[in-house]
Amino acid sequence: MARTAITRRSGGGNIRNASFEIIPSGSTPTTAVGGVSVWIDGTSGGSTTNDAYGWRIFRGAVTTASQGLIDNSVYYSGTGSLKLLNTSTSATTYANCTSFQAGGTFVSKYAAILKPSTVYTYSFMVKTNNVVANAAYGRVIQYDAAGVVGTTITTSKLGAGSEDWQLISKTFTSDADAAYAQVELNNGAAGNVSDVWFDDIQLVATRTTAATRTGMVKNGNFENAPTFVAATNTNLRWIDGTAGGSTNNDVYGWAITNRTGGTAQFDNTQSRSGSNAIKLSVTDNTTYIFVAHEVESRDASPATKLSHLIPVKPNTPYNISYWLKVANVSSTGGSAKIVMECQEHSSTGAITVGTANVGTAVTANQDWTYYSKVQTTNASTSFLKLTLINYRVAGDAWFDDITLQQTSRSAVA
Repeated sequence: MARTAITRRSGGGNIRNASFEIIPSGSTPTTAVGGVSVWIDGTSGGSTTNDAYGWRIFRGAVTTASQGLIDNSVYYSGTGSLKLLNTSTSATTYANCTSFQAGGTFVSKYAAILKPSTVYTYSFMVKTNNVVANAAYGRVIQYDAAGVVGTTITTSKLGAGSEDWQLISKTFTSDADAAYAQVELNNGAAGNVSDVWFDDIQLVATRTTAATRTGMVKNGNFENAPTFVAATNTNLRWIDGTAGGSTNNDVYGWAITNRTGGTAQFDNTQSRSGSNAIKLSVTDNTTYIFVAHEVESRDASPATKLSHLIPVKPNTPYNISYWLKVANVSSTGGSAKIVMECQEHSSTGAITVGTANVGTAVTANQDWTYYSKVQTTNASTSFLKLTLINYRVAGDAWFDDITLQQTSRSAVA
């Protein structure tokens, strides 16, 4: 059933209908024609006045092949997502949450509010079907109080083909005179008949503390990074930009939990998104290093670690994901692997489910690659622990954009 009023979802910052839970009663894709931007309303023609669902569609060069739909059959969470369809190989399709009057005048009442000179993170979940490279991405277009356009922020763009749900995020500092933002989503490259779904859009001011989260993971995008002096090479220490690490400074959220050799550091020379990733380096294929968001030993389960574990619900599915890059591999030892593991704990810290790989174990060089797993928690589970591992692979591994989110997912029909 359609709802007729816009609500603002706190999880999306101040973006209207950011989770696409306000769904039209109609299920016909709205088509952008004649260069006119229209509100998506579940009808073919859309509307120039009915803004109840919060998102407009506009097109590239092709007149009738750009379509948008709030889709209740495919979604990352909740009951809806935004689907952008290129129904011709020449089409490009865009959607935003902002209206323009005749002549291109900006209408501020539909825009997201920005504070000037403030750090923001723009993020969304995205799923693709048969796209060309660089088609799926998002933008934030900034405006001052008078509606004059400022700096445009563009996220990373997905590769060609079809990919399951993944998180895209971009951290930026707003313009000194910023007042509003036009939030834009794109299936923006011609070449294939294709579909892109977007869900859980967020534009939020970012706290530069260890509370910075990617989904439920503290500092999972590694944007809160210490000043670098040396890579940390000391077991059972928080990674703090020094060789010795720290026993109590958990502000950056990640620690070495099990090590026979190698180092760990926040690295600003490599990242999947934003400015940093975490780097695990091993030089001897008989040694290893484990990094997690707690500082106890890898298999211990004392209650003292609970403040650093991730609270979750029992009997609940969660999507766990990360990006991984591997380079400079010179040799591998027995049972070698680079991977992220997940372990479940009870309310007292006892292990309820032992370690299991989240993604495929890697032993060779590769560019940034996405891994994910849906894990349903045990009936006795109250916490999760995620561990990053370079085990006997002499080389460098970078992890970025680690996420953990409660999930309700549907496949492409």
